[in-house]
Amino acid sequence: MKKYLFTFFSLIMFISLKTFSQSIPNGSFENWTFETHYEEPDTFVSTNSQSYICTGIANVTKTTDSHTGNYAVKLETIECNDETIFGGLFIGTPGDGGLIGGVPYTERPDSLKGYVKYGLEVNDTAYIFLLFKINGIPLGVAMQAFYGTQSNYSEFTLPITWLAPYIQPDTLAAVIVSSNLDFLQYAGSYIYVDALELTGVSTLFPNGDFENWSDISSDEPDEWLTSNFWTNFTDLAVTKTTDSYDGNYALRLENVETMWNDVFGAITNGGFGDDGPFGGMPVSQNPDILSGYYKYFPEGPDTALASITLFWYDSSMDSTIMLEEQVLKLPAVSSYTYFEVPVQYNFLPIADTVNLAFASGNIEEDSAYVGLGSVLYLDALELTFKPVSVYENNFFGQEILIHPNPAKDVIYIKLTGSFNDEIKFQLFDVYGKSVIEEFLKANNTNNFKLDLSNLSEGIYFYNINSGFFKNKGKIIISQ
Repeated sequence: MKKYLFTFFSLIMFISLKTFSQSIPNGSFENWTFETHYEEPDTFVSTNSQSYICTGIANVTKTTDSHTGNYAVKLETIECNDETIFGGLFIGTPGDGGLIGGVPYTERPDSLKGYVKYGLEVNDTAYIFLLFKINGIPLGVAMQAFYGTQSNYSEFTLPITWLAPYIQPDTLAAVIVSSNLDFLQYAGSYIYVDALELTGVSTLFPNGDFENWSDISSDEPDEWLTSNFWTNFTDLAVTKTTDSYDGNYALRLENVETMWNDVFGAITNGGFGDDGPFGGMPVSQNPDILSGYYKYFPEGPDTALASITLFWYDSSMDSTIMLEEQVLKLPAVSSYTYFEVPVQYNFLPIADTVNLAFASGNIEEDSAYVGLGSVLYLDALELTFKPVSVYENNFFGQEILIHPNPAKDVIYIKLTGSFNDEIKFQLFDVYGKSVIEEFLKANNTNNFKLDLSNLSEGIYFYNINSGFFKNKGKIIISQ
């Protein structure tokens, strides 16, 4: 009978200690979907990218509710995470120094005419602003404010004030917004604009009838979120490439300028938050190694990053806890090279979510150099998992009692059953850092007392080992 029991336990041990790999959804980047995110009126830059990132919809849209022609434009102020995003159209780029750039224009019109209708919240104001420049210096200006509600299209005429006689401009810039710029903005304010016309000249206002629109689209890797959302979808950070290690495609990730004038290129299988990547793929066992193949062409002293983060949702606390984060810097290499990111955490609770993230620049360190144009190639990603020992379960009548839990200054440990002379007790914080490590000598009662007075409030995880006996669990310290 003992022989069969030994064979049974040996078989369980073999099965439970064997590591296994789990396919990372689209880890080889073979599957891509071409997505049209929104439409943009030709010539103009809009606030659609900001709106789309936050809400998944555009707030500057093409509408058939027009005054003339097929289309007009509607700008709307929307709510996003307790803040507002006004609807904005720009010829040129708004910046700290005012309206930068624009389109070439060399005549001196008398006025701007057009048609509008609007519904503005109390204390909110919509604006149309026109600027003519010569060598970057303002030469002619015009501005119109709109208040209250105008249910039907109404014509407006906006005289242009020229700051110097006779001089011809070289650039036209413009701003149309659905809300205050310098004061509070109110979600729900909107304005329709159509048939913009410059009078007294032969050169038309560019796309002033809003008949011409272009799709803003990108080819996105399935199961991954990319930083293309931060780039106005014009200079894409993430693209599909046939320069692959395995299969037909790989992922090409490049540091590009974002709409906030920083340099960034990243992907994650979860989401991007203020504190970094979050969410990811569900798992039922602690990961061991993230691996794959890469090549990297940095600009300057830049390095790429590969990261894996383990999370666990504590239903009793209704909060998500980060169990471990590992970040590997990837140096320059000109041909596909194998990499590994090892995971140290192997305790209870078992991770339930794993986030994977990659960046083409060293964006983790605020003082680090991030090179515009650094390019990272990724392919054949794989995740392996740590074994689970069968002896974490109670097969030999050994039991453990830890109390009180929640604890304050001390805990008491009582062990029943047969134990080796030396019992190892470890306590870890939520980041996997060991905060207590004690070797407890077995005695007649196997009762032990441990001092916790130096530890902060929070959740901790214990690990007890004595020969074949292993036990893990959670302790809450509450002062």
